[in-house]
Amino acid sequence: MTIEFLCPNGHRIRCADDKAGLAAKCPQCGVKFRVPTLEEVRAAASGDLSKLENAEIEEQIEFLCPNGHRLFGPKRLQGRPGQCPECGMRFRIPNYDSVPEEEETESATRLSLAEEQPLVTPAALSDSLSVETSLGPESATTIAHGEPAVAANDDTRLTPATASPEGWLRTFDVLWASREAGRFEVHLTGGAVLRPVKLARDPVSAEFIGLVVEENGARSLV
Repeated sequence: MTIEFLCPNGHRIRCADDKAGLAAKCPQCGVKFRVPTLEEVRAAASGDLSKLENAEIEEQIEFLCPNGHRLFGPKRLQGRPGQCPECGMRFRIPNYDSVPEEEETESATRLSLAEEQPLVTPAALSDSLSVETSLGPESATTIAHGEPAVAANDDTRLTPATASPEGWLRTFDVLWASREAGRFEVHLTGGAVLRPVKLARDPVSAEFIGLVVEENGARSLV
């Protein structure tokens, strides 16, 4: 005996009555559904196909239980708790209608940077200082923008200038005392270079006064 019915999309299907109540797939559109039971077919046994169109033929979905058993169920049960008839495992029926949201990941890594304190330097001492000493060939000590200076062949480390002008004056004292027979240079903003041969502090202003000898023999105080 064969039974005749319509799939959820309206395609006419015939199959053996032993398939009644089982999950099936339409050969034309591929939609999955449950074949009407014999009772449902008999209720519409008047022979009018229009009554079969009104028969409840639910679309089916196919899924696996956690233990791998292949199952079918009405589409309306998506997302609901279920139990496998084979092993008794309880699980949640998958929902194929919902699209999982993409996981958001952070594209930037925040790096904690140490905050640098600005240095306040006298205008005449901006840029850098360099001292050529007699400790060895091409030996020099450089202080630039508050960086620690290390004299060549010497383990003595000079403390970087503090944020006050007094710190730079103390640095001048250390550099002038360590110059020995070397040459002392002061590099000013704009590229000018002063090479004082003598250096002294003004007792009133506490600023340095240097004696500079030009190549033509002219002497000047700066």
